[in-house]
Amino acid sequence: MASIFSNKTAEQIAAMTTDEIAAAIASDWAAITASQITNLSATQWAAAVPAGLASIPVLALQAVSSDNFRTFSVDQLIALNAKQAAVFTVEQLNGLSGEKFNALTTTQFAAFTTAQAAAITADRMAEIDVADLAALSTGVINRLTNEAVGAITADKIGAITAKQAAALTADQVHALGTAAIAALETADLRAL
Repeated sequence: MASIFSNKTAEQIAAMTTDEIAAAIASDWAAITASQITNLSATQWAAAVPAGLASIPVLALQAVSSDNFRTFSVDQLIALNAKQAAVFTVEQLNGLSGEKFNALTTTQFAAFTTAQAAAITADRMAEIDVADLAALSTGVINRLTNEAVGAITADKIGAITAKQAAALTADQVHALGTAAIAALETADLRAL
């Protein structure tokens, strides 16, 4: 059976009803292209059933504008898989509200790439819970700005693993507050 998106032009995609979008299943979303996905509106995205969205090809997901990406519901965002999370653009991530950014799953944070570290600002660091902080790769930790690292509070610093602590640059360590440094575990301090 052909996808509901198969052979549709930009105009046809833009004209699809919310009922048609709501009826899309995983195999439909798996067939959507980057050039087609850019023609979906915020209203159409609102109708998309979260369960099928994990099938969107990564190149197509990257083509979703930050304006449309920010309209994704929490359920739609958390339905996206780790492979998809690894290609979220910085612009897409920056467009998310604090609530939506914080709702991203630990698995999604674990998939973040070094390029996505730019989206983890000092303000965002306040929104990341300890499990998500612990899930960030050493490469992402190393690429965080000094301001973002400085925003890691004493109550969150315990989530940092020895490998993550070892990945911190000298400037990042200096950016940590004294309370955060005092709260580091002995193994993490040895790694610095």
